[in-house]
Amino acid sequence: MINEIPVEFDQTLPSLTLYNPGYLQKDNGATIQLGYKGFNSLSNNLRTFFSNINWVPNSQKGHSIGLDAFSDQEGKFIQHTRLYGKYAYFFSLNKSLKACLGLGLGVVNFQVKSNAATAGFSDSQIDAKIGGHIYSSKFSFSASILQFLDQKLVLEKSEIVLRRYYQGHTSYEFYLNTFLTLTEAAYVRYAPNYPLDFRIINKLSFYKKAYLSLTAQIKRGTIIELGLENFDWKDWKLGIGLSYRVITDRTYQVNTNAVELTLAIQKPNNDKGVTKDENLY
Repeated sequence: MINEIPVEFDQTLPSLTLYNPGYLQKDNGATIQLGYKGFNSLSNNLRTFFSNINWVPNSQKGHSIGLDAFSDQEGKFIQHTRLYGKYAYFFSLNKSLKACLGLGLGVVNFQVKSNAATAGFSDSQIDAKIGGHIYSSKFSFSASILQFLDQKLVLEKSEIVLRRYYQGHTSYEFYLNTFLTLTEAAYVRYAPNYPLDFRIINKLSFYKKAYLSLTAQIKRGTIIELGLENFDWKDWKLGIGLSYRVITDRTYQVNTNAVELTLAIQKPNNDKGVTKDENLY
């Protein structure tokens, strides 16, 4: 029996849009997001293609629906594919704080492609995820429970348990001057029989367009990242991120450093011009 949780990439915020159904677009109208995340190292070759479609009729108080699709390709032969429909409800806690609660239901497929050592096989199960998000103009707190149903996939003579796991993310923005913003954040992920993943994130943004961040991953390493976010191109928003990771715990991974690339393309609602979307990065 093998315990399985999805491949987790270092760049945290794009992952929140995929894994937490309560972390959605905050503006009225529809938003389409397409992206690619690639991770290459001496010991791993991981790729993720993802897409989000979200529609918010009323961002002040109301309902939101969405669709998530993403696929993790691990090496040449292992692939995880997930498709979720999402529903979320927005409401205000007070004049400055807003909240959103979300539920996602869908299907997860685990596939091993045929190769010289083994025949190809796959299995699919119903999956669920729940999440919540509390936020203001500067503060954000997000928590979610993933693979909520704790399902088992049967592959030939083996069983893979889709282990339930928990994520939390909180951040606060400090406006240093008219063009510099410092964001202090913390991220934690917990799953039974897995090491605790805890990260401290320091992010410096220039006009909220370009950024430089330094992440300390406790007992595992350091991540240096730079990129562009919410970059306007005609009626679209573009995002690109490049991160370099230095591993300090050699028992965690064989490689000592790795590079990750993230691309995102977003089509915001055009009724009010270009909208602000907190989900791109």
